Amino acid sequence: LLQNIFNVICSALMVPANQAALVEGEGIELMVIIMQNRKFAARSALRVLDYAMLRNTAACERFVAAMGLKTLFPAFMRPSSVCVSKSKEAKQGQREDEEHIVSILSSLLLRLAGESHARVLSKFVENGLEKVDRLMELHEKYFKRAREAAND
Repeated sequence: LLQNIFNVICSALMVPANQAALVEGEGIELMVIIMQNRKFAARSALRVLDYAMLRNTAACERFVAAMGLKTLFPAFMRPSSVCVSKSKEAKQGQREDEEHIVSILSSLLLRLAGESHARVLSKFVENGLEKVDRLMELHEKYFKRAREAAND
């Protein structure tokens, strides 16, 4: 039932007016709080954030202001940290989590400017560029997957 609610929210967020309503209604902040709790709904909150920030500068700004980077980057480093559940379904969702995280980062880097953009970029240079290393791992992984798909 909970999953169905999040599916409906994601479907609704395909309409720009609904994205704006989510931002105005403090939905971004709620999704960040849900992610911080790292329960089952954290996965769905991550997906909602992805849909909310797609081509939406206001949502990206709100995410940074809501301290969302503090929650997003640990998940970027370890997608399994989004949800602490050890179930088989949870493990299958790790790849989807990774894709949503990369999509959110893409939205943030493409849409933000000024101080918010600088805050995102500064996260990549923390701790000896570990996040850049992770980004390169993901690039290699996706490049390999794309090459294999092209050869099939």
